Amino acid sequence: MKKIVFLSDIDGTLVTRDISLPPSIRQAVKDFQSAGGLFSLCTGRSLIATQSIAQELNPNLPCIVYGGAALYDFKENHYLWMQSFHHDEILEPIRIVYEKFPDISIQVLTEDHIYVIRRNNRLNLRGIAIENEGPIENIASIRGHILKIVMCGDSREDLSACRIFFSEKHAIFAFSSKYFVDIVPKGAGKAEAIRRLSELCGIPLSDFHAAGDGMTDMPMLKLAGFSYAPQNALDEVKKSVSMIVPGVLQGGIAEALSHSKKIMEGQI
Repeated sequence: MKKIVFLSDIDGTLVTRDISLPPSIRQAVKDFQSAGGLFSLCTGRSLIATQSIAQELNPNLPCIVYGGAALYDFKENHYLWMQSFHHDEILEPIRIVYEKFPDISIQVLTEDHIYVIRRNNRLNLRGIAIENEGPIENIASIRGHILKIVMCGDSREDLSACRIFFSEKHAIFAFSSKYFVDIVPKGAGKAEAIRRLSELCGIPLSDFHAAGDGMTDMPMLKLAGFSYAPQNALDEVKKSVSMIVPGVLQGGIAEALSHSKKIMEGQI
């Protein structure tokens, strides 16, 4: 029996800000792994924000974190790979946004710290809570490998205008939702990280199954041999996947895992 790798996004796919992980998903992951499947997470979250979900689901492959800027092994507690910005190429664009767009929040995520440079109401209401707990810090205080930048605001036009400050030679600028932008280093991203995970575990991308709900999940969904989107996903995402499952509030990824298990066992 061939092995299948199941990759799942977290926010909007496994959980929302308002609900915790449904027991049905925990059981579905256990059943999938017991049948020989390999389960992993592929998320835009930082390491610290992914840790609690990883502890609940016990992935048996390294996880993709920071929007594809790093691979982290939660069993061994160490990074296997990361792609980071050079400080001299990314700090100046951050300063420009800070000065020109006072209504845009800015978070800078390194391998072991989250620098909250500025908050706004949208970040407080819709951001990942654990990534928004620290004090306000200044840009000059940033240390370590910068893996991702998160910006949000009430004006999509202002967020779009920030794109020009981040050179395509150094950065990948993408909307993760209508009012949130993720910026990761060139050479990172979910597609690149999945290719590296495929090489690491020696399983072809055709045997990867993936689930996601947002635009930053599209590279992962397109590369996978089979793909799922919850009913609450963006329309463009739903049009691109192999199968639509019930929404995140209904724990639809449990159904996706069961379906992938049947494929792996030759029942479908």
